[in-house]
Amino acid sequence: MGRITVSELHKFLFDGLPVRGAIVRLTDAWQEILQRRAVNTSTGPYPLPVQEMLGEMTAAGVLMQSNIKFNGALVFQISGDGPVKLAVTEVLTNLSVRSTVTMIGDLPADATLTDMVNVHGKGRCAITLDPKDKQPGQQPYQGVVPLVDVDGQPLESIAAILQQYMRQSEQLDTVLVLAANTLLRPLVNAINRKPLDVASTEMTNAVFVVAERLHQRLALAMLQDVLERGGYPPGDIDIQPFGDAEVVIEATLAAQSVEGEELDAMVQQLAAKPGVRQAFWSPSTRD
Repeated sequence: MGRITVSELHKFLFDGLPVRGAIVRLTDAWQEILQRRAVNTSTGPYPLPVQEMLGEMTAAGVLMQSNIKFNGALVFQISGDGPVKLAVTEVLTNLSVRSTVTMIGDLPADATLTDMVNVHGKGRCAITLDPKDKQPGQQPYQGVVPLVDVDGQPLESIAAILQQYMRQSEQLDTVLVLAANTLLRPLVNAINRKPLDVASTEMTNAVFVVAERLHQRLALAMLQDVLERGGYPPGDIDIQPFGDAEVVIEATLAAQSVEGEELDAMVQQLAAKPGVRQAFWSPSTRD
């Protein structure tokens, strides 16, 4: 299936608050995904519950890729032990997207997420970052979480699954409101959580560089130089192995307030440096 370009994406910040967000709206892009499936004479259209699940996954995949600005493919997968065996959304750097579902048998019109992918509690959510220019032996980064909460209860929405994933894998406090092919539910009911405690929550931003291990020192020096010249001196720096021949350098910025466009320009500059395979930045929160 070919990839389709996103319809609308808008980012926003709240002045004085450690909060940033984005709104994505898939109109023609989402309808084309559905139409391509509907005209397939061997399968026919997706059942309505699957349409809703896949639409929410598609929107969420675009939101995640737009946030981390990863030079490669972000792949969001849900594998299940119900009629839906695999649901996949892949979003590239330019936010072109493809989404598909593999399923067996029929589904009732009122099927829940658990009915579709987590009948026996073995469903999994995986998010994979697959670099565009991989080196020999380099493996994509992947995080996997079960489709249950900390008490072992099934998670009944794509938003709840991703919010748990972001807390467990990325330590990022996240709220998502997702909808597809349905009337928007009341937002008060959709956002079922306590308000963010601004007084005790700190926003941090980190710049990541994936570099060849042989050029680790040079990449670190270039990262520090670019950030300092750009007015964002790093606070903490952490270096971890990434595959057999590369490392990931994470520079947590000392400044809590940043300009997204300035950091975008810096990571583009870093990505063009010799020995650097990937460069991106991402916000996070911590108490």
